[in-house]
Amino acid sequence: MIYILLSIFILYTICCCLDGPDLKPKWQDWLGGKLHQYGNQFVKYIPYYPLDFSPMNVKIYEQHIEPIQLKNRSYVSEFDLLHNGYNKDIYMDHLVKSSHRQLFDEIEKNNLITTEIIQNPYNHSIEIESRLEVCKNVI
Repeated sequence: MIYILLSIFILYTICCCLDGPDLKPKWQDWLGGKLHQYGNQFVKYIPYYPLDFSPMNVKIYEQHIEPIQLKNRSYVSEFDLLHNGYNKDIYMDHLVKSSHRQLFDEIEKNNLITTEIIQNPYNHSIEIESRLEVCKNVI
């Protein structure tokens, strides 16, 4: 009975030591290597045979897209500010809004906005969908 308890105590001590952070990676690598070698005995690899026929025809579509950059520049002198008699902040807000309007006119002139009208026959509603194209296809 003592020999059984002593052997169980020694086995428990060895298992506790093997579960520690310093020995666990080492015995896991050893066990993994042994199992890998054992498994390689039973694996049959498929040999590689080159294909005798040509590959499938694949069409590659290229899009030549070019970004569009619109600019608007305004120039304001001190004379313009004094001559118009406006407050500087009010006059600058007016120029910014004018610049935005001119950019929008350029967008409309270059046909970058597409509008689609969708009529729903079930409830007789009309939807208007507008899209702004940031890049334009060159081809």
